[in-house]
Amino acid sequence: MKKNPIKNLVFRESFFNFKKYIGVLGYRTTKKEVYFPEYVKEFLVFVEKKGVEVLAHITSREIQQYHIYIHQRPNKYTGNPLSDKTIQQHMYALGLYFDFLLNIEAIQELPFVFPKFVHAPHQPREVLSMDEVLELYGACNSLIDKAVLTLAYGCGLRRNEIYSLNLNDIYIRQSMVVVRNGKRGKTRSIPLTESGKNDLKNYIHHERQIWVEAITQYNNPALLISKQGQRLSGDEINSRVKAIVARCKSRYINSRHITLHRLRHSIATHMIENGAGIEFVRDFLGHAGIDTTNIYVIKRKQRTALQKQLL
Repeated sequence: MKKNPIKNLVFRESFFNFKKYIGVLGYRTTKKEVYFPEYVKEFLVFVEKKGVEVLAHITSREIQQYHIYIHQRPNKYTGNPLSDKTIQQHMYALGLYFDFLLNIEAIQELPFVFPKFVHAPHQPREVLSMDEVLELYGACNSLIDKAVLTLAYGCGLRRNEIYSLNLNDIYIRQSMVVVRNGKRGKTRSIPLTESGKNDLKNYIHHERQIWVEAITQYNNPALLISKQGQRLSGDEINSRVKAIVARCKSRYINSRHITLHRLRHSIATHMIENGAGIEFVRDFLGHAGIDTTNIYVIKRKQRTALQKQLL
C-alpha cells in the first residue's frame, strides 16, 4: 500500500492516531501475522477513490463494497485470493478503527455491524488492579525487587529507561527521578511518592551498598546492579518481575503475562482514573504528544460505560 498513500489530510491524521491507539491497547503494529494499520490504510485509500472526503460520510454501502473488493483482490505476494482468515482480519481491523472514531467523536454512530474476530493474534493489554499491584509488592523478597516495581509502576518508566538509570539520577531528598535517556533522547523529571522514595532509598543504602562493599574494584554508576556489580540488563530486570509474579499466591496473577510495560500501562490508567490532569500524565510518561495520552482517557470512558451497562 506504500504506492497508494492516503491523500485526505483528515483521513491521514486519523490513521496515524489509530496506530497509536491500537499500540496502547496492546495489538501488534509491525511485521507479524496481522498488520491492522495497513488494513485500515487500504480501506481509507479505497473510500477516497469512491469520492468520500469526510469520515462521518462513510456509510455501510462503502464498507460492503470494500468487503466485496477484498474478496476479489489477489494476495500481493502469491496472486491467489485472500484467505477467509485474512478477510476476517481486515474486517476486524475496520471494527477497531470505527470504534476509535466513535470514541474520539469523529463519528456519531457506527455505520456497520462489524464481526468479532475470535482468533485475533494478540489480545488487548489488561490493566492491573490496585489490589494486584499491592500483591506484587507483597511478593517481593528483596529490596531490589521493590526498587524495580517502584521504577516500572510507581514511576511508569519504559524498560530501556530503567536499564539506563544511574545512581546520580536518583534525588532522594528532592523525591525525584531524572530520566536522561528517554524516548527520542528527551529528559524528564518524575516525582516520587513517599513509599517510592523509601523503596529506592532502602535499596541504595542497604542492599546495593552491601554488594558494592563486597567488590574490591567498583566503578559502575548503574542504579540497578547484580551482586557482582554489573548493570542489570533489560532481560534481567524483566526476569525479576516474572519471579515476583511467580511468588504471588493468586493463581489469576500467576496466569497473566505481566511485564514492565504492563506496569507502566497500569500506572497511567490509575492516574487518569484518580483525576490526574492529562498534561501531567503526558509529562510523567514522557509521551511526545497529548494524543497518545488521551487514549487512556478513551479507555476509561469505555470501562465506565461498560460498568453502567452492568449495573
